[in-house]
Amino acid sequence: MNKSVIESTSRRKAVKTIVGGVTALAAYNMMPVKWGTPIIGQIFLPAHAATSGEATVNIEGVWSFIDSDGSTGTITFNNDGTFTAAVEGDNDTGSYSVSGRTVTILNNSTTATDNRDLVGTLSSNGNTISSSDAADGYSATLTRQ
Repeated sequence: MNKSVIESTSRRKAVKTIVGGVTALAAYNMMPVKWGTPIIGQIFLPAHAATSGEATVNIEGVWSFIDSDGSTGTITFNNDGTFTAAVEGDNDTGSYSVSGRTVTILNNSTTATDNRDLVGTLSSNGNTISSSDAADGYSATLTRQ
């Protein structure tokens, strides 16, 4: 093998080693002496995350009803946003809406003895709706059957 090729290869290795060492030394000197907690000025959410709310739970089906007056019965929530209720002999109808875990029940009945509208909170497991009216102490609990 030619001696100039061997010297050329040795020089390349030596230059690579020197450049690598100098780079590592420069990087080491650029590092802070003491690490601290990073400071985050602002966090921007992606558009879909900023606008997507809490998932809406499906409450369709038959629920048992009991209120603070002791009235009991059933309420059937239909898939078209309406409900029918049979509570203590009264047959009520109306509409409902669900937003996140808030359930709003609007009673359209004019013949019922107690045709209250209710706003309740759906439990985290989705099986109970609790509502209360602080003004007069009325409350109702609905349980999925």
